[in-house]
Amino acid sequence: MRTLITTLLLLISPLLKANEVVFPEGVESGYVLFEFDISKEGKPTNIEIIEDYPKDVFAENALNALKKWTFKVRYIAGKPVVQENMTYKMEFKVEE
Repeated sequence: MRTLITTLLLLISPLLKANEVVFPEGVESGYVLFEFDISKEGKPTNIEIIEDYPKDVFAENALNALKKWTFKVRYIAGKPVVQENMTYKMEFKVEE
């Protein structure tokens, strides 16, 4: 079962900066959908790109950013646990 991360409150690291993303001519938006686990330390592991649009435009930048993020650690009975099958959709849009 996949768990969709719908709030950035779970995120502790900074987001991808706008100047790190290059929009090819004619492309004004896109997204990358990831599936991954969150380690006991809050780091994303086993990262897979499930879908990206437009194909191969934002995937590399998005993947590099996600690898740097740290998520809030989940605790059960006072012990950190691995959070499996998380999904996150990173969206890109040209700001006017």
